[in-house]
Formats: sequence, C-alpha cells, structure tokens
Amino acid sequence: MEVECEDPSQIFLAWEDLYGWELMASSEVMLAKVGLQQDCLTRKMSQLSHGERARAWILRFMLYPFDLYLLDEPDNHLDSEGLNLLSDWLNSLPALIMVSHNRGYLDSVTNQTWFLKAGKLSQTQGGILTWETEKSRMEELERAKYKKLSQKADSLGLAAQNAAKKASSMEGFKFQRSVSNSGSVCKRDEGSGKIVRKDKFQSSASVLKNRANQAQCAAIEAKPFVEKSRSLKIQPTREDIFLCCESPAIHLKSGDRLRIKGKNGSGKSTLLNKLAGNSVFSQAAILAYQDQDAKILPVNGLAWNWIATNFSDLEPEFLLTILGCFGLASLIKNLDFATMSIGERVRLLLGTVLARRPDILLLDEPVNHLDIEARQLLSEGLRDYRGILVFVSHDEDFAQSFSDALEYDCSPMIVCRPCRQNTN
Repeated sequence: MEVECEDPSQIFLAWEDLYGWELMASSEVMLAKVGLQQDCLTRKMSQLSHGERARAWILRFMLYPFDLYLLDEPDNHLDSEGLNLLSDWLNSLPALIMVSHNRGYLDSVTNQTWFLKAGKLSQTQGGILTWETEKSRMEELERAKYKKLSQKADSLGLAAQNAAKKASSMEGFKFQRSVSNSGSVCKRDEGSGKIVRKDKFQSSASVLKNRANQAQCAAIEAKPFVEKSRSLKIQPTREDIFLCCESPAIHLKSGDRLRIKGKNGSGKSTLLNKLAGNSVFSQAAILAYQDQDAKILPVNGLAWNWIATNFSDLEPEFLLTILGCFGLASLIKNLDFATMSIGERVRLLLGTVLARRPDILLLDEPVNHLDIEARQLLSEGLRDYRGILVFVSHDEDFAQSFSDALEYDCSPMIVCRPCRQNTN
C-alpha cells in the first residue's frame, strides 16, 4: 500500500485499520497451504507465473472469506497439486457459481449444472456427467416427438390431397336414373339427375389442409437443434523435419510429440519460449507458437485487418475453414479485439496458427478458455498431426489424447530429460 502522507503516524494508523499485521501473519502461514514460496510476498504479480498468480488468487479469497463466490474458470493454469488444493477449498465454501470447461474437474466440486447453448439454458441436479446423461435422454425424446409430429403432418397432408382430388372428380357428376319400360323416369328417382355439388368434399379437403398445416408448424417448432458436425485437419507442409535444443538436450523429428510437465512456476512456459526463439530446426520448416491467453494479440482494432497485415500469405478460404471449426468464420469480418472475450481471442490465435500448416507446433496451455466442444475438436485434430508437436497442458483429458508422447519434467529436483512414457 502506498499512501501519500507527511505524518508517518497516519500511515501506521491506516495500516492498523486494515489489520495489516494480522494479514501479514496470516499470509505467511497460508502461503505453504497454497503452495507458494515466501518470496512471492515481495515479488510483483507480473513476475509470477500464471499458476503462481492463480494460487495467489486462491490465497486472497482464503484471507477474505465471503458467503457466495462467482468464479470464472478458476482451474485454469493450475497443476495437479493446485487443482487438488482448489478442489478442497471450493468444497469448503458455503455457496459458489463457477464457470469451467474442465469436464473431469467439474464433477468433483459441483452438485448442479447449468448449460447455456444456442440461447437456451438447461439445468439439472448433479455434475457434468449427470447432465450429459440427462441431455442424451432429452435429445432422444425430442427426436421422437419431432418424428411423431412430422408423420402426423405428412398423414394429414396426404388425406387433404385425396379429399381435394375427390372433390375435383365430382364436377359434373350425375347419378344414373332408373327408367321404366315405357321410357319414363321412376318416381323414386325424380330429381336425382341434378349435378352433385362438390362443396362438402371441398370443405373436407380444406379442413384437412388446415390441420396438416398446424401439424407441420408444430413439427417445425419441435425440431431439435442439431449442431453442424465439424472436424479439424492439421497437416504440415513437410514430414522430414527436426528440432534441436542443446540446453536442455531435446532432439525431435517429424511425428514426435513432447509434453512439457512441471509444477506451477517451474519454467514450462520459459522453456517453450526458448524452443520458439533459440532452437535449431530444419531449413524452410514452418514453426508456429501459441502463447497462453493469446497475449500477443492487439488490445483493439479489427481482427480481420490484423490477420491481413500479419498473415497475408495464408489462403483465405483455408483460414476461414479453420476459423469456422472454432465458430468464428461468420463473425471474423466484424470482430474487434476491444470487445472480444478471452475465449474468442484464444480461438482466433489458434485458428491463425493452425492455418499456417506448421511443421513444428508449440502450444502453451492451448485448451485454457476453450469450451468443451472446442477442446475435443482440437485434441481430435492434433491426434493425426504428423509434424512435431510440443505442448504444455495441465488438462489431463487433453493430454491423454497423446498417450505416446515424450515427457520432459521441469519440476525442481527432477532430472530433465526426454523419456518415453511406459504404456505397458
């Protein structure tokens, strides 16, 4: 706290009003509980890693408890130890509303799920897995209802057509009259030679047509929302490349995947930055790097103008296809960085990075701020990628997509060397 005051006693009184001494003592005790070192208290927030900042955020709320917490993706950037810490703390809270796209984590801390999609909010008791089961059941019921209403509309429509045809065929129709041997018309048939009117058949056809239209409208209204199926294909321009770094010793070739692991603050992002700027790789190979939270993007300005300036060599149609996979193609021409959400910024950067058809792909926490569908889309697209992939991720669901990946651990007291995971 900085106070502009000539009287030191006033500063002292202000510090006591804030319970400063108690706060310092509590902070030092709580630091170990949240996995932070003592020197974090004297370091600026900009000097902390993303994971350390997330832990400091948890510490802040532990020191100042509330009755209700509104949390926006608090699990981002935390390692497995930090996630366990966060889970213990969240489960001790009186009430919370949390936004998160980490499927495996949500069930450990929530007992209700609200899901917002296509402008509709659905709600269920239980975690995300319970919601997904209920969602599948409701979708099946919606499909059955739509099918039944569609069949009813088709049946009424066919009946209306048949009634209209029958009414049309009655035009000018006369019943045959009985004639006696003398040629006179039988008394009982007098007047039966009148033209039979088709009004009653037209009325029946009109009623059936109206009922068919009503059934068709009901079917259209009950038609379930079906999201367009999307698939992401990421192909390198070459498949005979290498990437080398001498300190630490990392040597990769086409098809290799390397996961950089480690605790928060152990230097994972620093190592990835080093690979991006100081590694040796094949001549003419395309290296693409995606940073955490898309910090390299501008603060304001039209996104399409930024793309045109920095990625003029990209094929526009291919770029729009990739952006379409992330739900941005229809918006990109009017998107302004000043109004974009962090999720949109991450998806935009990922789209432009992947559209370069990179031979070497470096991803730093790529699924942070991505929704569940986008995470699955990215993991499936990278599964068949034949270039060199190096990534940092604390999301185990995403990391398990690459169970054959090499691993490099940056944690202290661990010898840092690539080693193939034992899958036996």
